[in-house]
Amino acid sequence: MRIVRVRDRRLAATRLANALEARGIILLRRDGKLFTSNSSRLTDEDRIAIKTIKEDLIPLAEPWA
Repeated sequence: MRIVRVRDRRLAATRLANALEARGIILLRRDGKLFTSNSSRLTDEDRIAIKTIKEDLIPLAEPWA
């Protein structure tokens, strides 16, 4: 099992969020859950990355009312 430092995970989350946004995919949060706009544009690699660092992506996501 690879141990990843919190700072590294947060940096990875920021980079992923920015990369997704550049492709027109917006991260959204509601009730502590993470959603994406344009989810049909997500690649399998995107989905794996999102699952891996989901907890660090949630604070970066826009509120979805």
